[in-house]
Amino acid sequence: MNNTTSLFIRYRRWALWALLALAAIALGIWAFRPRPLVVEVAAVTQGRFEQAIEEDGQLRLKHRYLIAAPTLAELARPTLKVGDAVRAGEVVATLSPVAPQMIDARTRGVLQQRVGSADAARRATAAQVQRLDTALAQARLE
Repeated sequence: MNNTTSLFIRYRRWALWALLALAAIALGIWAFRPRPLVVEVAAVTQGRFEQAIEEDGQLRLKHRYLIAAPTLAELARPTLKVGDAVRAGEVVATLSPVAPQMIDARTRGVLQQRVGSADAARRATAAQVQRLDTALAQARLE
């Protein structure tokens, strides 16, 4: 009888552990099962579908232009906003000159060379105008 009792206790212990394991599995399945979603039910009608989409976009440049001012200037407050249409020939920025800064020796030399070149071009143009005036006067006499 002792053997039968110990065998019965062993099976009973094994059955208890199996029952606890099944209970844990059942609890896990119940805890992680998908919950039903709340939905709205409505009647279907036929009609026109209209939808507006408002999103920000990105601009990809086809041509890049470098805008450089030969002197110091301040950019006036822009009148255009992001996304405004711009036509050819329309003014998009206004530059106002600022008070001149102290000029160093190198810059002074470059500026004097520019003035000399502009003066030489002016004298050459004046001489050409004088030659053309002389040629015109001579053509009128003939």
